Amino acid sequence: MNNQDGLDEMQRERHNRIGNQMFTVMMLAFLVNVTLYGLGVHWLDHPMDTMLIVTACSGVYLVRVILAGAYQQPRKPKRKVTIVIVILVTVLAGVMAMSLRRLPVDVSEEANDYAAYILMGVSVTGLLGAGIASVIRRRLDGEES
Repeated sequence: MNNQDGLDEMQRERHNRIGNQMFTVMMLAFLVNVTLYGLGVHWLDHPMDTMLIVTACSGVYLVRVILAGAYQQPRKPKRKVTIVIVILVTVLAGVMAMSLRRLPVDVSEEANDYAAYILMGVSVTGLLGAGIASVIRRRLDGEES
């Protein structure tokens, strides 16, 4: 097997195990959603509920992989990078909180009117997070050389 991402065998095993578990959880969440829909419980309309389930499961997957240490190559931890990551996560959480404050109080009735804005906000936040992680990775690779 070609190991281009630099993960060792234990990291790859943890990564795959977490991925399989989260895929199972996502499928179970879809089955519960379909069952509730069949029983007459409509908590959100179709595209919004599917995107919410996928986004939630993907977010939990990413957090679990990072906490398990199976996201990047093993490196010596650096305090400076940790502080930068904490500051960036705090800023992104603040931006999301400010954007969610503009939503109506009763989200269940008017969620479909704001579904595009919510999905756009989640997508932009994810892209910003990926871009920041890429910049940090490149700087760390440059410091090790």
